[in-house]
Amino acid sequence: MCVDSVAGLVAATQGGADRIELCAALGIGGLTPPESLIRAAAAGTLPVHLLCRPREGDFIASTAERALVADDIRLAAEAGLAGVVIGASEADRRLNQATLAERIAHACTCGTDRTAADAQRPSLRPVFDLVEALEQAVAVGLNRMLTSEGPMQAIDGAAPLIVLHHKPPATSPS
Repeated sequence: MCVDSVAGLVAATQGGADRIELCAALGIGGLTPPESLIRAAAAGTLPVHLLCRPREGDFIASTAERALVADDIRLAAEAGLAGVVIGASEADRRLNQATLAERIAHACTCGTDRTAADAQRPSLRPVFDLVEALEQAVAVGLNRMLTSEGPMQAIDGAAPLIVLHHKPPATSPS
């Protein structure tokens, strides 16, 4: 469940969520939340995955924004969070595999995402054409993607998600 407030943390816990994607500004697609909210979420009982996104808009990161995301990944590890949610794209909306690989390596180095278990690898934020980018995501080591395939409600994007679910698995790096 995606939450952006302490009230959301409480509702997720009481409502039976099994994990939290923590962000700020859900209305604009989510941004990295303040450290105080990160610490509050870390004190809870559910696994928390931190959205690492320094600004709204596209996922084309400047050098300064890449440094901010690296700091967010480090903060997630220091707070004891279960993982991070990342995204990176090129101007043509294809995945930026080099930046994603860099962020995955940094998450593993910092100790987020409990590197021994594939289930704990970073999650990919929806920044792309899902069907075209699925194999690129797998190639850089991502095995979990968050998406509703664009529409405001996930049910409205169900058909493309079904195609993804039934797509033959690509080979993932070990």
